[in-house]
Amino acid sequence: MKKSLFLLALLVGLQHSSPAQSTQPSAAAPTYQASGETHAHPSPHGGVVHTAGTYHIEAVQQGQLLAVYLFDGKMQPLSNRQVTGTALIDRGGQPTSLPLAPAGSDRLQAVLPKGAAPGAVTVQLKRDGQSISARFESLKEASATQKAAAAYACPMHPSETSAVPGSCPKCHMALRKRS
Repeated sequence: MKKSLFLLALLVGLQHSSPAQSTQPSAAAPTYQASGETHAHPSPHGGVVHTAGTYHIEAVQQGQLLAVYLFDGKMQPLSNRQVTGTALIDRGGQPTSLPLAPAGSDRLQAVLPKGAAPGAVTVQLKRDGQSISARFESLKEASATQKAAAAYACPMHPSETSAVPGSCPKCHMALRKRS
């Protein structure tokens, strides 16, 4: 009797430990996404969005400009105040480092070198002493409608605009949809 109970317990244990039999994800399964991983979030400015730790970075080419937008973990835009950065542009094995300068209240930008479109771009940012980076294998160029798609503006500071809902970085009022 003891032997048959032991064999039954062993058989049940083997069935539960078999990866082919298990359809439930492990409770301890990691949900980490590698820095620079593309995912299903929409791209508010027509570029490419990558995960960067607890942040998201969107990079978009706008003619000769590289625009970089920083978002929190819930894809809410973050102010470019106290954010510094560089973009490492790879153009056929010739790396070029470009400083990213604040533009508007929600993005950083750099002027791309003339000539062929950049290959891979690595964006390196610093915010509140924290390093944030993502690698983009290619950039998307924003269409004319996406470039002008600042659908939300601050009622008190009309120059503070965004393509997505959020709050004004100057007065923290909710941005209102433009009519």
